[in-house]
Amino acid sequence: MHKLVVAFLVAVALASTAAPVFADGPGAVSVSTTTWVGPSGHGYVEFLVSAPGDPQPAPISTDSPYYFTWSCMDKRGQVDIYLKSDDSRAGWSSFVCGPGSPPVVDSLATNGSLDGYLGVSVDPAVGPANTDRTVTATVTPTYADGVNGALSGYVDQSSVQITSWGVDFGDGTRGTYTNGGAFSLKVVHKYGAGSFDVNVAAHMSGTVYGAKADASGNPYEVSAPFTLTLTNSAGTSGAPIEYIPPVVTVGSDPTVNPTPQEPKLPNIPRDSKALASFYWLRGLPCTLYAAPIVVSEGFMRSAGVRIGGAHTVLASYDFSATVNDRNSSVRSANGSYAGNTPIEIQWNTPLGNNQPYALSYTYHLVTTYDDGTVRNYTVSGGVGVVIVYTVMG
Repeated sequence: MHKLVVAFLVAVALASTAAPVFADGPGAVSVSTTTWVGPSGHGYVEFLVSAPGDPQPAPISTDSPYYFTWSCMDKRGQVDIYLKSDDSRAGWSSFVCGPGSPPVVDSLATNGSLDGYLGVSVDPAVGPANTDRTVTATVTPTYADGVNGALSGYVDQSSVQITSWGVDFGDGTRGTYTNGGAFSLKVVHKYGAGSFDVNVAAHMSGTVYGAKADASGNPYEVSAPFTLTLTNSAGTSGAPIEYIPPVVTVGSDPTVNPTPQEPKLPNIPRDSKALASFYWLRGLPCTLYAAPIVVSEGFMRSAGVRIGGAHTVLASYDFSATVNDRNSSVRSANGSYAGNTPIEIQWNTPLGNNQPYALSYTYHLVTTYDDGTVRNYTVSGGVGVVIVYTVMG
C-alpha cells in the first residue's frame, strides 16, 4: 500500500468532488480515497493505492482529459495514476511512492522556473534603426495552472506578486525593474540596426500550501514562502542605417565685407560669410579663408525615415589662383592648407567687362553623424572674384 496526497484549489472538503478517473486496460490500479480538510480550509484527497503485479501504464495524449499524472515505483515497477478534476486549475501536493512503510514524502517545492506563462512582445517588431520600441511583458491569466504544478502545492493567489523584472534587451543592454508587484511591465528601449532577441524574467513570490506525512503516515498541512521565475522572449529588428552625405559647394570668406552689391552682382549663396563670388578693390590686400557653402547638411536615414543629423567641417583644402599680385615675400603659394589657414592674396588689375579672376579649391570635408560615425568627403570647385577700381571723390 502506498499513499498520494493531492491539494485542490477548492476550500471545502472534497467529499463532493468528482471521483478520480484512471486509465483503463492492463496495469490499471485499484485505488480507494479518503478526503480531509487542512486547518487553512484547503481540501485534500488521500489515495490508498494497490499496485498490480505487472503494470502497463497507458501514455497520456495531448488531448487527454487528465490534468495531472503521478508515477509511483513499487518493488515490481512503475504505477502511473491519472487524476481528472472538474477544476482544471487544481493545485496539488504529492507523496513519492516507494517500497516500505510509511511512504516517503516530497519536500514542498518553494522555487523553480516556468516557460509559457509570460507573454512578451515588442512594438513595433520591425522599424527604423535608432528608434524607440515598447517591450511589454504580461503574466498570463492562466499562470496559476503552471505555478501550482511547478511547486507541487496549492498557491495562495492573494499572496502572489511580481517582486522584480529582469530584461535582457538583446543588444548588450540589461535592466532590472519593479512595478509595485503588478503582473505586467512596459519598458521603452531604443534599438539600432540588426536583429535582437528580448529575454524577460518575471520573479514571482508568494505562499504555497501542501501536505506532508508524519512518521506514522498521517498527513498534515504545511505552508512556505516560494519564489518562481517566469521567462519568455520576443524578437525585434532595426533596418540598416544610411549615412546621407552633405551637399556642399566651394566658397571663400574675405576678411572684410564686400563693397555694396551692384545690380549686376549675381545671387550669392551664403553660409555665414561664405561666398561663391564677390567684388574686391584693386590693389587691396586680402586675407581669404576657405569657406564651404553647406547647401544641405548630411543626415542619417533608416527605412526611409530620417533618424539623425550630422555636422560637417573643413579639415583641409588645396588652393590655386591664376593671379596673385601680392608681394612675393608675403603672398601665399598654391598648395595644400589646413582648414583654418587663410590665403594672403591681392589683385592689381581689373579685368574688362567685369570678368572674374578664378580661385580653384578642393575641399576635404569631415562629416560627423549623430551616432558618432565619421565620413570623409571631397568637393572641388571655383570662386570668382571681380576686381573694381577705387572710386575717389
